[in-house]
Amino acid sequence: MIMDATEGALALLDCLERDDLAALERVARELRQTRVVLKNDGLELIDRAVALDRWPALRPLLMLGASDQPDVLFGVWCHDFLTQRAKRCFDSGRMRTFLELLALGAHLPSVDHNDVLVERVAEAALVEFAMEDEGVLAIVNRCQTQRGAFLVRALRLGRSELVRQLAGLCTSSQNYGANRMADVPLVAAAEAGAAGSLRALVEAGAKPNVALRGSGYPLHFAVRCTRLSAADRGELVHELLRLGAVPELRDAHGLDAYALAASLQDSEVSRVLREHGRSYGPRQSREARARGVRDVCLLYDKADGLIYRIGQPDVPFMDGGDYDGPIPCSVTQFRTSYEQVRKRRPGHELDWFEPFLVRLENNQEFAYADFLKRASRISLKRFDETSNWSQMVD
Repeated sequence: MIMDATEGALALLDCLERDDLAALERVARELRQTRVVLKNDGLELIDRAVALDRWPALRPLLMLGASDQPDVLFGVWCHDFLTQRAKRCFDSGRMRTFLELLALGAHLPSVDHNDVLVERVAEAALVEFAMEDEGVLAIVNRCQTQRGAFLVRALRLGRSELVRQLAGLCTSSQNYGANRMADVPLVAAAEAGAAGSLRALVEAGAKPNVALRGSGYPLHFAVRCTRLSAADRGELVHELLRLGAVPELRDAHGLDAYALAASLQDSEVSRVLREHGRSYGPRQSREARARGVRDVCLLYDKADGLIYRIGQPDVPFMDGGDYDGPIPCSVTQFRTSYEQVRKRRPGHELDWFEPFLVRLENNQEFAYADFLKRASRISLKRFDETSNWSQMVD
C-alpha cells in the first residue's frame, strides 16, 4: 500500500504515461484510503492528464483533491487553473477532455453569455459523445446562458428522462415570443415530435402559445412535423390542444393551424383540429374563438391602449398605444396600467371590466355571453394581418 505522497504521485504519473486507467484507479483508491494529500503534485498530474488528452483519468485524479469548495483542489485555489486548461482543450479541439473538465468543475473558457460556445458544447456533449445524463446536467450547470440548446438536442434525440431533468433548468421565462428555438421549449418539442415530453415542459413553465418569431407557434410546428406518422402527428397536435394551444393563432405566413393542415392535405390533423380545436382552454376563450373573436379593445389611441386578448389565454393582455406599444403583458402589469388609465381618463367607462379582470387575476372562468352583455364601449376585433397590435406576437 502506498503511504508516501511523492511515491503516490510518481505511481500515478507512470499510469498516466502508460494510459493504464485500471492501475491509476487502483493507486488513487489506495491514496484515498490512507488520506495522502498530493498538494501541488496533484495539480501537476491534472495538467499532465489534460496535455495527454487522458480524459478518463481526470475523474479519479480530481476526486483525490475534492473539497467542500468546488474551486479548491489539493488545498489550492484552482479556479483559474481549471479554466485555463479547459480553454486550451477547447482551442485545440480536444472536446472530450474539455467536456470532462466542465462536468467535473471547470468553467467555460471564455466570457459568460457566449451563445455560440454553448451551442458547440451542447452539440459535442449530446450528439458527438452521447454523454450520460449526469455529465450533461453537470455541464448545463456551468453554462450561464443558452441552456435551452441542451434541451433542443435532448428532445431531438428522444432522451425523455434527460428532458424531464432539463425542463426546470432550461424552460425559458420568455412569455411573448423568442428569436431562437432554444428559448421556446414547446416549439422545440413539437419540431422534434416529442409528444411525451410536452406535459413535463408545461409543468416546468413552458407556454403553449408562445411563438418562434418569424415562424409560428408550437401547434404550427406540430402540424408540419414530418418525423411522425400521420396518426402520431395527430396525437401530437391533440396533446398540444389539451395543454391549451390555440389553433386560431397565425404563423408568419398568415395561416392558422386549420389552414396549415388543409394546405398540407393532412386529413388526420384536420380531423383532430376540427373535432378538438375548440374543446380546451378557459371557457371565455373557447366561446369567443368560436365566434371569431380574439381581441377586445377596451381603449386604444396614440397615448393609451388596453387590449384584452380573450382568444389568447397564455398572454391575455396588451398595454400601450401607438407611442410605446402595444406590448404583451402579464395580468399584474395590466392591472397597474388599467388603474392609471382609469385615473387619467375618468370620462372613459372602464368599470364594467373590473369583475372580469378580478376573475382573470384569480384564474376563474366566465361565460363570453355574460362578458358581452356587460360590455359598454368596446370594439370587437376579428384578427387580420393589418391588426397593428398583433405585431409583437403573431
